[in-house]
Amino acid sequence: EDSSIFCRLAIEQKDEICLTNPIWIVCDIRRYTDIEFFQKYFSNQLLLVRIEASIDTRKKRGWIFTSDIDDSESECQLDENVDWSFVFSNNDTDNFDEQINNLIKIINS
Repeated sequence: EDSSIFCRLAIEQKDEICLTNPIWIVCDIRRYTDIEFFQKYFSNQLLLVRIEASIDTRKKRGWIFTSDIDDSESECQLDENVDWSFVFSNNDTDNFDEQINNLIKIINS
């Protein structure tokens, strides 16, 4: 089984937009192997950004825990042991503007 198939497909796109833009956003990375793939090919250009919200906030937004889905490896493997470049806190009281400005500073550094 090729654990990096989706990652490879994402960067093999020959679309002009991908070739001419200095920033790509790859969403929905789910496993350590996904991160390892991008670190292998883009290590000096890679920022790992996570968006997270507390369980309470998620419940207020209508999320209901579903066993065998929300606790599966593909849903929670990256909850631990990842050195994120930046973490957005997406709770009710967080300051989005301040967070995005901090991320932009990291991107521009």
